[in-house]
Amino acid sequence: MGRLLGIFASNGGVPKLPVESAQIDINGIVGDACNDKKHHGGPMKAICVLENELLVKLQSEGHPIQPGTTGENILVEGYNLEFGKVFDVGEVRLEVVS
Repeated sequence: MGRLLGIFASNGGVPKLPVESAQIDINGIVGDACNDKKHHGGPMKAICVLENELLVKLQSEGHPIQPGTTGENILVEGYNLEFGKVFDVGEVRLEVVS
């Protein structure tokens, strides 16, 4: 079973900063802004999820990234995400679409 490690939001761009909780609607986290609406956001890409396993791997390869710096809204671990997977994070049901 996976678990939520962090929620991140910003009023525009990255890094996204940690928040204690978030309200989510069809367009994503309420109050979170996306500067690149051509490639991100909208109902089919409302929430950006990053798996901690990937974050740790990238850090071990020398990438200077921390939670929130890749633009993710939610950091999780243990979900084994793949295209088409439907999963729950708290009270929210998400589907991996890209």
